[in-house]
Amino acid sequence: MIEGTFNQGGFMKVEKSSQLIVHAPDQPGELAKVMKQLSDAGVNGRAFAGWAADGVGRIILVMEDNAKALSLLRDAGYEVREEPVALVTDQDAAGSGAGIAQKIAEAGINLQTAFASSAGGEYLTVLQAEDVDALVEALK
Repeated sequence: MIEGTFNQGGFMKVEKSSQLIVHAPDQPGELAKVMKQLSDAGVNGRAFAGWAADGVGRIILVMEDNAKALSLLRDAGYEVREEPVALVTDQDAAGSGAGIAQKIAEAGINLQTAFASSAGGEYLTVLQAEDVDALVEALK
């Protein structure tokens, strides 16, 4: 087992949620356009990531109200799909990510996507696997 501060203070929160994958034109300003539409509608984001390949931009969004964001973006003409994910919030400390990865490895779960960010002494990790329910259970 990897040593670390994983859940040292009992703070860690694991929840099942969803992420939205938005397909957008690969052009300057498209991310700003998507984010402004969400902001103007009062939809707050928890995390986002993005990349472009073969002329198509893809934006991963985890919002406080995914249903509202999904409806809004589809109404705006974007192709959007929703996928289940596990969200892990914990104290931002050395070893926390290693502890999460170790628990996932011990459960024999193969991740499909993973990204994380930290601010204000906390971090948020977004994890996707074929069986998100098993992933959530492995992390509890």
